[in-house]
Amino acid sequence: MKNLFSKTVLLSSFLIFFTGVLFFVGCGREEDVPLDEAILDSSELEEYIIAGADLQRSLAIFFDGLTKIDFSTLDVSYDVEGKKIIHLPAAFVESNRIEEKIQTFNKKKENAQKKYPQILSFSLKTRKDYINHSIQSSVNVKNKLMELGYQRSGSLLKNSPNQGYYDWSGGEEDGLSAMEAFLYSHLNSSDYVEVAIYAYTDGTYATYIHEKNTSQSAEVVYAMKNGVAYFPSQLGGNANSQILWVAHTHNTGPEPTPGREQSVPGVPNKIYYNGSFYCFENCD
Repeated sequence: MKNLFSKTVLLSSFLIFFTGVLFFVGCGREEDVPLDEAILDSSELEEYIIAGADLQRSLAIFFDGLTKIDFSTLDVSYDVEGKKIIHLPAAFVESNRIEEKIQTFNKKKENAQKKYPQILSFSLKTRKDYINHSIQSSVNVKNKLMELGYQRSGSLLKNSPNQGYYDWSGGEEDGLSAMEAFLYSHLNSSDYVEVAIYAYTDGTYATYIHEKNTSQSAEVVYAMKNGVAYFPSQLGGNANSQILWVAHTHNTGPEPTPGREQSVPGVPNKIYYNGSFYCFENCD
């Protein structure tokens, strides 16, 4: 199970990193920009970083829990059209409030952008500089990251819930952690962050947050091979990444948005809302 979780987390981490790379690749060397002390010392930037780290951690724990659930034993109901609704155990839902974490992250991002609208035009390098500086210099950020189980160096915290994952690199020379890449990618994005959930036929799970996600729609990514849906290899998929089903989070309700929901052919497509998966297409 530990190896299974490590595989799941590594894939999730790569997807988030690759999203940032795809969206923010540029050409040439960017010039250093003087950093605004007001933004550097702001509670809004600190809260954005903390909320993003908390969301990343919560998603990892959520999917670790999914791998341990026997879906065949879960309570099932049906809507008026006869489509299946799978209800996760109440205790699991209560301890894994990912919808709340998503809402909090989006709110903290919005707060920072409203107070400092210049953030919306920051280059990737400038975003990195602000976030790295805050992580390195803010006692509040450091303490919160430690409380969440993140560890600065390669050594592990005794109470780290999933050893080896909750770390942050803190520098280009060390490479990017998933948490940092996520924070860099979304600081100046005005879109609402929804989370796509992929279940694979080998029993693993992964998350994918596309830069085009909005409060009304979530981008789903897949490739077809001999009539079977896979996650594209260039985005972290492999021979074992045949898609079993795909879902995405909603923030207002379980109903699909007419004309906006994207889907993967040939597999159940679901919406995750309030602790349950609501199938809306190709329902089994």
